[in-house]
Amino acid sequence: MIEEIEYALDTLGLDGVMISSNIGGHYFGDPFLEPVLAELDRRVRGRRRFGIGPRSPRGR
Repeated sequence: MIEEIEYALDTLGLDGVMISSNIGGHYFGDPFLEPVLAELDRRVRGRRRFGIGPRSPRGR
């Protein structure tokens, strides 16, 4: 997922990133997402937009 963030911001030059609230069964606060959220914090804070879209787990 970090590679996708890099591609969106660096290669495509997008102004921001939006991610789902449930990523592969992992929610915010799950240690699995810490590297992704740290990268977003580093790249987005005060310079770009960041959005969170609600999403239910698959099959629900």
